[in-house]
Amino acid sequence: MRASRENLIRHGVEPLAQWLIHAAKRRSTLTYGQAKRRLETEFGFDTIFSIMMGYPAGAVMDRLLDVEPDCPLVNVLLVRQGDGMPGDGAGSFMARYLDKPRLATPGYRNTYPMRWRAACDEIATDVYAFRDWERVYREAFGHRLPATVPSAGAEHDGIRHARTGEGPKDPGQNNFSVQRTCTSGLKEDWSR
Repeated sequence: MRASRENLIRHGVEPLAQWLIHAAKRRSTLTYGQAKRRLETEFGFDTIFSIMMGYPAGAVMDRLLDVEPDCPLVNVLLVRQGDGMPGDGAGSFMARYLDKPRLATPGYRNTYPMRWRAACDEIATDVYAFRDWERVYREAFGHRLPATVPSAGAEHDGIRHARTGEGPKDPGQNNFSVQRTCTSGLKEDWSR
């Protein structure tokens, strides 16, 4: 399928909403690269440039805000791998949510990265604390949020084929988990 704006919005919004809500429930994030690769492999999209992921991310928020105007901005969990923050496209949503119009200014993210990060962290705290994701998802998409969102084509250990090394559930794998500290001080468990 062609990775056009229209196709990403038509076919990418619902799965992206599921992935972001599950990330919120796990108190983690999803990178643009992870999301685009899943859409390419699981939904048959041609190559998606990461910058194009802003279209379905914005459409996710539009859809959720239509049914819950005070819904926390789950789109701030879709982040760049390099710095762990969302792109400029999230600025208009962030500006309205925090009532800080300057966040919507083009280039604000790069000009004031510490302020941008503080705003993202404030919103992420609300996203992680929100307990009504199932209801909002059901009202936005007309059916229940899947309990889990498994990756298609995964081996029994949940890791995709053609990767290197043993997976965390494979016999003989050392029993440890890798963690990193998020900007908000929360720990992410990378062993899953």
